Amino acid sequence: MKFKIDMELVKKYGYFLVGALILLLMYKILDNFGAIATSIGSVITGTLEVLMPILIGIVLAYFLFRPMRGIEKFIFKVVPNSQNKSRGVRLISILIVYAITIVLIILFFYATIPSVVESLTGLISQTPQYLETIDKYLGESLAKGGAANDIFIELKNTIESFQNLTSRDILNQVASYFGTNPDSVKNIGNFAFVFLKGTVGFIISFSIVFFIGMYLMLDKERISDQVDRFTKAVLNKTLYNGSHWAVLTIDAIFYKYFTGKILTSMLIGFLYYLGLLVIGVQYAPLFGVIVAITNVIPYFGPIIGAVPAVVITLIDDPAKALWAAIWILIVQQFDGNVLAPNVLGKIVELNPFWVLVSVIVGGSLFGVLGMFVAIPMFAVIKVFFEEALLRWERKKEQLELEDPLD
Repeated sequence: MKFKIDMELVKKYGYFLVGALILLLMYKILDNFGAIATSIGSVITGTLEVLMPILIGIVLAYFLFRPMRGIEKFIFKVVPNSQNKSRGVRLISILIVYAITIVLIILFFYATIPSVVESLTGLISQTPQYLETIDKYLGESLAKGGAANDIFIELKNTIESFQNLTSRDILNQVASYFGTNPDSVKNIGNFAFVFLKGTVGFIISFSIVFFIGMYLMLDKERISDQVDRFTKAVLNKTLYNGSHWAVLTIDAIFYKYFTGKILTSMLIGFLYYLGLLVIGVQYAPLFGVIVAITNVIPYFGPIIGAVPAVVITLIDDPAKALWAAIWILIVQQFDGNVLAPNVLGKIVELNPFWVLVSVIVGGSLFGVLGMFVAIPMFAVIKVFFEEALLRWERKKEQLELEDPLD
């Protein structure tokens, strides 16, 4: 006697079993979401640490390729028959742009590091007095009472923890930064070993960054051709043309925005430094560098960067602190209403409302990094949306011409 298998029934039970397994898997994932998220985060963090020199090399090649091409074209123009040795010219151009970059970095450090280190050293030496002043003020505020007592207590505890910080604690923090067990740092010899380990790691990472950037710029056209061939083979003509246009658009917006933003941030930091120097604020070089770094965050960056200058100056001289706050507002207005619209406005073509929205959304989702990349991302989305709208309007007009009765 032959048994007849009902395939429809098997299919139904199969679907039911697969659905049940999926639901069970989702339940287990949600039930252990914290542990899974932590594990994934650890894997991503470890992977990024390993790949960081390579990623930095890619970023370096991205920003230096255009200047390198300019040098290469100049050599082709002034040196006869240099086109016959294009690879050698490309290598020379890469080395020249590397040399120029290193010289500019050294000059920048030479002009800023000594004064910044001097300011930082002075600030550290004065920190106990500043902490004592703040602690005294908080004690007086607590004695008066009020609704803010809990906040004052928390601040007072924080200040006292800083006051109790010893040189051994600082040494342990440095050891932890270099990936060494703080308990193993017992003497100067061990600390020197930790420092040497960090220095060797830096040299290795620097070498990786250098050669990755060099080889990417050297073979940029070949790599682009390979990627282009692959996308043509995988995608149909419509998707290929669309993705090609999208990549070119993203590249143009991001490159121009970031180079412009870095230059304007350096200018804003320098202007703030000059203002503090005229006002007579201590540690002006340090505060200028802080503002230059934080200015990469639109709108809020200069204000965030000015907080240390205003707070520390307030302890020493309230009048100077007031002038420092007024000056950062003036600089911020100059950046937001004059410098940024003329330098960056033509690149991103976003009105102030959308700039503010993009910064808030980017910061809420991805923190400081999100605030940094939010504006070019929104600019790209805007270009994509306008292109899609334009194509939709053209298609609608074409349909109306083909069928005028509708």
